[in-house]
Amino acid sequence: MQYLYFFFLKKKKTIWTKSAYLHLLYDTISSVIVVIWWIIIYFTWYFIIDLIASIIISIFVIKSGFGIFKSSLHILMQWVPENMDIEKITNDLKHINWIKDIHEIHIWNIDSNDVFFSAHMLAWKNTDKDILIKTINKYLHDNYEIHHTSLQIETLKCK
Repeated sequence: MQYLYFFFLKKKKTIWTKSAYLHLLYDTISSVIVVIWWIIIYFTWYFIIDLIASIIISIFVIKSGFGIFKSSLHILMQWVPENMDIEKITNDLKHINWIKDIHEIHIWNIDSNDVFFSAHMLAWKNTDKDILIKTINKYLHDNYEIHHTSLQIETLKCK
């Protein structure tokens, strides 16, 4: 059911709009179910249908609520987003010419859309740090949709 959200709501999808949409969707569905069950009970006198309808509605609400709770907890605890692989990003960034090593990598969300990235990078002494930062930012933006970075460039003396 919660996948209908993405079909109807084409604008920016945040956890707040998703939870509001699901709330309205389940209110509507439960109202329709209550009317249908009321008609069935009125003609058949099977009152157990009321209990069954309540359980079905509760299962749907709890299932979607758990998904919203899990996403919220992920954001609040600043865990690595589920669709990001730190090892892959690190290996990809190490292929940029001037980077010798990467450490202290942190990737987190502050909301359901914005991903933040911070890292310390070891570069050769003659590296232009501004060009390196622009290159890394462009790469992260184009390949991983990371729009916010905090990069600390440390230089390594050439021998």
